[in-house]
Amino acid sequence: MRKILLSVLFFAATALADNSCPSDRIIGEGRGKRQDAADANADMAIAMSIASGLKAKVIVTLDKVTIDGIPADSGTYSSRAEIQAELIKGASVKQLSRSVEDGEHVSIRFICRSDAAIPYLDSLRIYLRTKLNIFEHQVLDSAKCAGAGNTYAKMLGWQRILEDLRQMDKALQKEYEKIDAKIKKDCHQTARRGIYLEIKGTRAEIISDKLNELLSSSNCRVEQQPKSNAITLNIDAKDCNQKNDGYFDHCSSCAKVDITNGNSKIPLGSITAKGSWEGKETACEKAAEKVAPEIWGKVKTHIKEVCE
Repeated sequence: MRKILLSVLFFAATALADNSCPSDRIIGEGRGKRQDAADANADMAIAMSIASGLKAKVIVTLDKVTIDGIPADSGTYSSRAEIQAELIKGASVKQLSRSVEDGEHVSIRFICRSDAAIPYLDSLRIYLRTKLNIFEHQVLDSAKCAGAGNTYAKMLGWQRILEDLRQMDKALQKEYEKIDAKIKKDCHQTARRGIYLEIKGTRAEIISDKLNELLSSSNCRVEQQPKSNAITLNIDAKDCNQKNDGYFDHCSSCAKVDITNGNSKIPLGSITAKGSWEGKETACEKAAEKVAPEIWGKVKTHIKEVCE
């Protein structure tokens, strides 16, 4: 009884002596046959305290991330006390009291919440500067989008811990949320189905340029290379109906058009537009310029899904 009383008095005196964070600390008690073992167990108790209460939040966070379409590995959010202990190993854990009870060492240690938050804040800053920020300046494909999602998911896990510690850096949070919003937008564009133009025959370049202008103005995603999930617009164009009336040259652009969407093929027949000018070549170029909007008028109702 005398030993217990001395221990309590020592604990009280030490607590009064160290008021660095009297109302905002996490306390852990450890026991062991040796003093170093008791201290290590006290640190583990602190780590378990940090981890406790996080699991439910982490699960909610993971569900939300999944709903938002960010791929996440559940291991990212492990709330095992060992991980917390590893992170706080270099932090400012302080001794509150040491005693011996019935031949067993008892260690009571604590860490200020502000100190416990340091490794998590450092991790957020490192990931923002060296990982998430890199994705912001890259051309994103599906693999990079998944990588950016996993990076942000890990950062969300640390964010939840900091919120639980009441030590969140709001300015830092706004910074990586802003970058994540841009990445999500870019990845949404990457994931969208697109339309691939396969144009051959006469004046193909003129028809392609005009169609690209029309598609872009309607916010359609145009693929530069054929893709398995893209809608393909097949155009085979040629100059036709050429004549001269004694004053002007007349030329038509006759384009055979069909659309390939998955396993289905939609034939749209032949679309024709006329052009007139002084000079056969220029008249045919004018006809090619005019046939592009005619083609667009025929195909746009069939490709709504790739335009927003």
